[in-house]
Amino acid sequence: MEQQKPNTWPALTRRTLFRRTGIAAAGVMVAGTLGAGDPNRVDAAATTGSARGVATGGVLRPREAAASVLAALDRYPLVALAERHLLQEIHDFRVALLFNPALPGKLTDIVVEFGNALHQDIADRFILGDRPVAMDELAHIWRFTIGGNILWDAPIYERFFRAVRAINWMRPPHRRIRVLLGDPPFDRRKVRGVADKAYVLSAQQQRDAHYAAVVEREVMRKGRRALLIAGSNHLLRGLRSGDDPKSPNAASLLSQRYPGALYVIDPLILPPGLQRDPLLRQAQMAVTGWPRPAIASLADTWLGETTQSVEPWINSGAYLAGTPQAVRYGAQADAVLYLGSGEALTASQADPSLYEWGSYPAELRRMSGIITQMFGEPTDLVAEGLRRARLGPSWFAQYASSK
Repeated sequence: MEQQKPNTWPALTRRTLFRRTGIAAAGVMVAGTLGAGDPNRVDAAATTGSARGVATGGVLRPREAAASVLAALDRYPLVALAERHLLQEIHDFRVALLFNPALPGKLTDIVVEFGNALHQDIADRFILGDRPVAMDELAHIWRFTIGGNILWDAPIYERFFRAVRAINWMRPPHRRIRVLLGDPPFDRRKVRGVADKAYVLSAQQQRDAHYAAVVEREVMRKGRRALLIAGSNHLLRGLRSGDDPKSPNAASLLSQRYPGALYVIDPLILPPGLQRDPLLRQAQMAVTGWPRPAIASLADTWLGETTQSVEPWINSGAYLAGTPQAVRYGAQADAVLYLGSGEALTASQADPSLYEWGSYPAELRRMSGIITQMFGEPTDLVAEGLRRARLGPSWFAQYASSK
């Protein structure tokens, strides 16, 4: 496995977020949007010396996506629906699932990465209590989280909270879904200068442990059932935390404490165009003609058995595997979610005006200055937000711009 690098402020890519220790800070770290690194790179730990080529095993069989998730919710108290950040289609699927008439009674909670636990009271008032909340106050939920930050300015995240509120509005209070904010309770007001670096790093390193603790305290100990939503490297079993490589990630912690309780669905995102990599070509051929969305079980399939890694598309978290057994993709996830060909996938983008005036960009500039001093690399979150907001509609433009 690759040696972890010392604490330095990284380039704004997801590779650096997951491969360096404790530096995505103060809700001001802008993690790259997709997986980690060169699409044709194969990690040494993931291949375990095996030759590159076509993976062998049973075929992938697509099933109706919503029905598959609903069936999993019947069988497991925890169902993880991992996400690729900013992907419009995964948001569309989640919302369609929430409005599915078969959903009531199958879950009590949804635990999300894109919410600051410091503001759980706001989320409860707005989503669970059906009470009015001003927009400036509501935005506290997703702004200045320790992980993600301006990524959550994309409208799909606000719309998710509003969608759950709309569903609850049609339900009696005792049958409403609670949204639990899974990122640590980070208070940006405590970050006033370089002297507060330890507070920033401590919050960052707690992300996976805090998410797992919320699930354990608010769901499992109360006999409830939850849908878990976070980036794949938080929700794939058997991985180390990308924020604290000495510790397991959230899914691993939950699986250790509650064996057999967690069912994991990972997005199967394939880049547009014909790929040179044999494993990518095999995956593209496998999904040809599939409906969208579709879910396929990984059990006894060539994809589930692979230990190869094509970052960031297939088994991209293998470099974080905590054991040799966890390198196998089917050990990390139970199923994959297909949302369409790469050519059809789109990005959710913030309105550029969000960064052009008002108190929010002013606070982003303040935090940018502090983070620049803390980690020694120029950081301009306003400029980064504007740049992302003005990229093209393809979801892959977000990745290409971060490489």
